[in-house]
Amino acid sequence: MIEQLLKEKLLLEDKINRDHLTQLYNRRKMEDDLVEFTNHKNSFLLTTIFIDADRFKGINDKFGHEAGDRTLIYLANKLQIYAKSLNGEVYRYGGEEFVILCFIAKDRLIQGLNELKEDIKAEKIFHPIRDISITVSMGVSFFSDSKSTIDMIKKADECVYKAKANGRDRIEIA
Repeated sequence: MIEQLLKEKLLLEDKINRDHLTQLYNRRKMEDDLVEFTNHKNSFLLTTIFIDADRFKGINDKFGHEAGDRTLIYLANKLQIYAKSLNGEVYRYGGEEFVILCFIAKDRLIQGLNELKEDIKAEKIFHPIRDISITVSMGVSFFSDSKSTIDMIKKADECVYKAKANGRDRIEIA
């Protein structure tokens, strides 16, 4: 009986920590993980990748919210695949914004992010009116160059705004 209750407790905790649409971990889980990750012996490798879907509002406005949801699920699936190769975890930060926290050397990181960006752009999401293309803007920051985890997230977020201001479908690094 106790074993069953413990299993149910773990399942409930996992459900609480996941976004209902994408099944990715949510922002609350990300904040908890950040505390743990900064205490790792390899925390000097901790990197934040902030990812924002370009012109997402236009997808919802033109194709409807169901298509918007399918686009978010598509992005979540792509991000999960690449997060594994980046030695990281992906989280839905909010709306069309995602974060990957990873432990990887900078030289391998850039190559992996460029591949991710191109892979997202290469496929289209089916819609009866017209297939939907999506691109993402990314901002990258490093724990080793930050005063705190809050500072690291803020720097990555600012880099996303810079990527969007410089034409979207780009990666900017703090």
